[in-house]
Amino acid sequence: MAATTKTRYRLVLAWLPMLLAGCAEPPTAIPSGAVTANGQPVELGTIMFAPTESGTTPEGVKRKPVSAGIDQGRYSVTVTQKMPPGDYKVIVIGQRRTGRKLSPEPGAPATEDELVDFLPPKFNTQTQLVETIGEGESTVDFNLEF
Repeated sequence: MAATTKTRYRLVLAWLPMLLAGCAEPPTAIPSGAVTANGQPVELGTIMFAPTESGTTPEGVKRKPVSAGIDQGRYSVTVTQKMPPGDYKVIVIGQRRTGRKLSPEPGAPATEDELVDFLPPKFNTQTQLVETIGEGESTVDFNLEF
């Protein structure tokens, strides 16, 4: 009986490192940074990172688009979005306030800021921006000129 217990103990010790390695979190990219248009911060908007490859990573993480809001020229992807490192097509939608107020519903007072998209299609619907995003936290700035 003692030999069986020792054998089990040895097997557990031998397999423990492999089991712990299998439980490790896959690498995650956490980019953040500035978004400017012609040298000025993009006031409001959205930035989206769309993987250039489909499917899953070698670690089994599904590649999917990840987006973050742009506020006062800054964006930040969160660790909870589980963005794998790799190459991404970058889509930027920039908006600015017109100074006009809109009514949220008919008959209601005009309280909502009117926003207009102002970035050209080459940064969103026809984007050619591609960025390699590395593992961990990184600063990735976008200086859009048009």
